[in-house]
Amino acid sequence: MEEYLKSLEVLWSKIESIDFELPIELEKQIRTFIDAKFLIPEISFKRVYPSFERLTVNKRLPNNNNKRIDKIRHLYNPPSKYIRNYGRANLKNQSIFYATFLTPTAIDELKPEEGDLITISKWSILNREESLHVFPIFLPENVDSCKKLTGIVEQTKAIELSLQYDELLKNYSNEEGKVILALQKFISNCFSKRISSETNNQYVVTASLANKLLYKMFDGTLEAITYPSVQDSTGIDNIALKPSVLSQKYALTKVTEFLVLKNSIDIKALPIHGVSNKFIGGKIIWE
Repeated sequence: MEEYLKSLEVLWSKIESIDFELPIELEKQIRTFIDAKFLIPEISFKRVYPSFERLTVNKRLPNNNNKRIDKIRHLYNPPSKYIRNYGRANLKNQSIFYATFLTPTAIDELKPEEGDLITISKWSILNREESLHVFPIFLPENVDSCKKLTGIVEQTKAIELSLQYDELLKNYSNEEGKVILALQKFISNCFSKRISSETNNQYVVTASLANKLLYKMFDGTLEAITYPSVQDSTGIDNIALKPSVLSQKYALTKVTEFLVLKNSIDIKALPIHGVSNKFIGGKIIWE
């Protein structure tokens, strides 16, 4: 077991040190290794997410030219044929619905420029009692410290999940528990790695992990993964859902259009250009 844990540390140090575009052959080897050999703890949760938000930079849509969005379909995840690169949680030619729980986080992630029109779409769950089957990616915290803080400070998601994990790990031996926590830490580190647009195919690691989780494990029942934002210093979660889950369990409830000001990430300070909660025949009826 000690050798296995050490090998994970070595593997992570190699991934962390990569700062170049991966050769195609290495890219293929990584995908094959994760698909066929890499162990992921099959531990998941049922969690309720009443709503989340998605930011769309209008001008990045095909043939938009920084104009208002009138069709709802442009607020969904893009069709697979337009996905030419890896993303944090998607393979090439694989469409995933990305969303967040705080608008400033989405602005940090997508980095719209001054003068851009952006559209914030709010998606709300159809059945308030319905949960999602989720694999949460987080950095496990010291459980003893978490227990001491219970009732003293407000629980963060990491503390909450660490305590839940501690309960689940009671079903495993100490050695198995150490391996599971080490794997969870490894996956969290991979998802937390900063990757530049110039080395986009480095996303092959997390994209392959996400693909395995969503489509090759849990008998295909996993619906989403959550992971901390790399760009937001608070580490607030992002969520990546299967597109089919969005259409089955969520509905568009509000859209707001903003104009981006210079160096502004405060959504409250941005001028509102339009708002609507009325949708007819696949179109947005702007106020």
